Amino acid sequence: MISRALRLLAPVAAAALLVGCSAAAPSGPLKPSQLAEASQSPTASVSPEASLPSGDTTLTAGCFLTPAEVEAATGNALTSPPEASSGPKGDASCQYYLAGEPMVGAFGCHCLSTNGPFDLEGQGTAWLDNLPSEAEPVSGVGDGAYLLKGSTASDFWAVKGQSGIHISIAQQSLTVEQFTMLAHAAFGHIAAGA
Repeated sequence: MISRALRLLAPVAAAALLVGCSAAAPSGPLKPSQLAEASQSPTASVSPEASLPSGDTTLTAGCFLTPAEVEAATGNALTSPPEASSGPKGDASCQYYLAGEPMVGAFGCHCLSTNGPFDLEGQGTAWLDNLPSEAEPVSGVGDGAYLLKGSTASDFWAVKGQSGIHISIAQQSLTVEQFTMLAHAAFGHIAAGA
């Protein structure tokens, strides 16, 4: 059942990311000058128009990456706190809205999204078997990992023990090393019971 769900996950995740981000993201990208002005305002609040304190190492409930980890990997500040929601099987989704310019010709939000951890119910790395054939294996992450790069989005799946994670980014490309850094941080938080 999970393998069938995984086959459907890639196109659904990409569509949900674009639709969800465009519906929830602030209208238009924020310029770095707008972020600086908002953070200097005496009445600034944490909203899409205000910047977050750089280097925030607090985990938002339902998220397995801190804002600081996402900022370090992407090279962009966040424009709002991470937004978490729960999936039907107890897994969580988390959105991180990024400052900076989106890719040329791109639409939707400039955001990083996480899903999981998924309980693999004994499947382990077999959970990764149904990924699209274009997915490239990535060594050195958990028990198995794959990267699928698209023209305006990239998806990264990884397994460690019986936990699976999915990290995707829209409107920006990340290197294998950047995804690896995020996955190591995620598995560290998951192992710590975060």
